[in-house]
Amino acid sequence: MIAVILPGHGTFVHGHGQTLHKVISEQMKFKAFDYPVGMNTSQLEPAMQASIEEIDSGEGIALLTDLLGDTPFRIVNLKPRPKSRAYKEQK
Repeated sequence: MIAVILPGHGTFVHGHGQTLHKVISEQMKFKAFDYPVGMNTSQLEPAMQASIEEIDSGEGIALLTDLLGDTPFRIVNLKPRPKSRAYKEQK
């Protein structure tokens, strides 16, 4: 099953994450990730990477962000990273 990560600015993501998790499924791999005031990029990046590694089952991860192109989006989409488990298993 595809995992879902929901990062966002401030603390609003936590509430939206609870709702989304309830609507989609209690059993899916899901992580809501607040990016609170005072947290900087050097703190956010390793925390998000740990979340990705925690829920990556090798079937893919959907990233739902609050702002296209801002910090959480850039960390996940613009940083080079090793191939996912799914890609490695296909080879």
